[in-house]
Amino acid sequence: ENVLGDKFHTQVKIIDNPFLEHQDSPELAQPENHSDSEKEEFRKRFSLIQMAQNNARLSLRERVLSEKIRNQRYGLRQIQKFLGLAEPPEMIECYDISNIQGTDAVGCGVTLKNGIPYKAGYRRYKITTKNTPDDPAMIYEVISRRMRAFKEKTAQIPDLIVIDGGITQLNAALRARTENQVSVKIVVLAKKEEILTMKHGKTIS
Repeated sequence: ENVLGDKFHTQVKIIDNPFLEHQDSPELAQPENHSDSEKEEFRKRFSLIQMAQNNARLSLRERVLSEKIRNQRYGLRQIQKFLGLAEPPEMIECYDISNIQGTDAVGCGVTLKNGIPYKAGYRRYKITTKNTPDDPAMIYEVISRRMRAFKEKTAQIPDLIVIDGGITQLNAALRARTENQVSVKIVVLAKKEEILTMKHGKTIS
């Protein structure tokens, strides 16, 4: 029984066939001694091969994207579980302080939407209250400004805020949250030690 069917087309040369010698372009495989009907047959075969290639690319892209989304969703569910959130965090904001020996300090904010970097949510805050190294005070300034935006409803409150640092940075951020009476989960992450710290000093490593 012929399970392959009467015809199949390939992009690689498996027999000595002039139609398969040049497949990058249909114009290259049309010697003068080929009839118009033969040239037309080649064009049809070439189109079928190109269509199969495109379909294969699309199928592979969909599979890769689907797997990536599944991994992201799993990661978000793990965050939900570890932090005791009601739902997986669809919108996460992350903040860090950058400076040159304590001068020219800026607060940097990065947003993740469904686990994917969301560039429209990126922001920078020029530090105005301190000109000497003081990460907790700078975090307090940045988070206070962000909380005011939430309070004034000029920005959407995320599901989670992650801050680079330790317990002092967390306390500064929680103070800014309390002063502005905004309800949002805040944790800090010590990147080198990979320790996550939550309210009341509870840690996850």
